[in-house]
This record gives sequence, structure tokens and C-alpha cells, in this order.
Amino acid sequence: MKTLRLIAILITMTASAVSANAQFVRFSFGVEGGGLGSYQFSGQQLSPGFGYGGYGGVGFELRLGHVFGLGIETNYRYQTGKHNFTAEPYNGELSVRLSQQYIDIPMTIHLWMGQTAIFEAGFLQSILVGSCYEEGDFSMAVDPGALKYHIGVLAGFKFNLSRLLYLNIRGTYSLSGTYNIIGQSYPAATLSVGLGVRVYSYRKSAFK
Repeated sequence: MKTLRLIAILITMTASAVSANAQFVRFSFGVEGGGLGSYQFSGQQLSPGFGYGGYGGVGFELRLGHVFGLGIETNYRYQTGKHNFTAEPYNGELSVRLSQQYIDIPMTIHLWMGQTAIFEAGFLQSILVGSCYEEGDFSMAVDPGALKYHIGVLAGFKFNLSRLLYLNIRGTYSLSGTYNIIGQSYPAATLSVGLGVRVYSYRKSAFK
């Protein structure tokens, strides 16, 4: 969490420096939702590592002039996947379903490429709010292998379909472990595609 606060401070300082020279400032609030694919790295202890799910949440965008912008979001994410444990002594004979629910807080820097496309990159803090481990008829409502917190990086593109509607394609990769397998934690990655709507937008000229 200290790392996330430091990132937030650096982004805020950058925004203050850029906004001093911006020709206009635009604020936007919106909602977004979509589907995702996930991959749990496991050092070849899970096969396959793929999962699927969806997400939804709210976001705030700040555009500072024609090129630079910032964003922060709060999203709920659900993902699940069926895997076989390939490590000894299971040798692929143990089949499980792993499911997780997260609150994600992405903080991004935006580079506007004209009026149509936006490149975004940044960091996100993920907080586990629910998990489930299923093995045949046996299940645990709390999966002890799912780790509570992790921080990651993200990058992607937003494509403006209209003034209010946009398509968001984003990839993430965790910098810390998300799941613990036999005493070793492993990272995960996701690729998501979603639609967003800017429900409120306000522009202010720097010359007024």
C-alpha cells in the first residue's frame, strides 16, 4: 500500500506540472464493464493456467490539454478457471476449480492520439474480497492459496466510438504473487475488453 501511495503522489505531481501549461482541462466520470481472460503462472504446477471472467466499475478521467491525461478507477473483478495439479504427487490427477473476486484500483497516465485513440499505462492495486476452492464435491468458501493483496502494471488502448462511448482493451501483469502453490507464490496476467460510457463530462478553458 505504501508503494501505491508513492505512485499516486508522483502522478499527482506530474499532473500539476502539466496542467500549468495546458490549454484546457476536461473532467469525465463514467462507468465501464466487460469480459476478461486470465492466466495464472504456476511454474508448471497447474495445467492449464487459463481462466475467464468479467469486470465492472466506475472511473474518473482528467484530460490536460490535447495530449496528456490521467485516470483512476474502482472496479469489481470476478475470474474462475478449472485446472489440474501437475506437481508431485498429483501428476495431473487432481482437478480443481479456482475462483477469485477482487476490487481493482487502477491509476493510469493517458496519451491522446488525436480524438480517436488513447494509449494508457499505469499501476493497479488489487484487493481480494472473495475466493472459492472446488475439488469434486468438496469446496472451501475461502481459498487459502489466494493472496489478499497484490500490485501490478497495466497498459492498453481506449478507442472513442463517440463523444461518450468508448472501447477499452487492456492487459495487466502482477508484480507480486497472486496465488500460493505448495509454499511458492506466483503472478498472474489478464487481458480484458470492455465498453465504457462517460456519463458526465465538463471542459474548462485555461484562457477563461
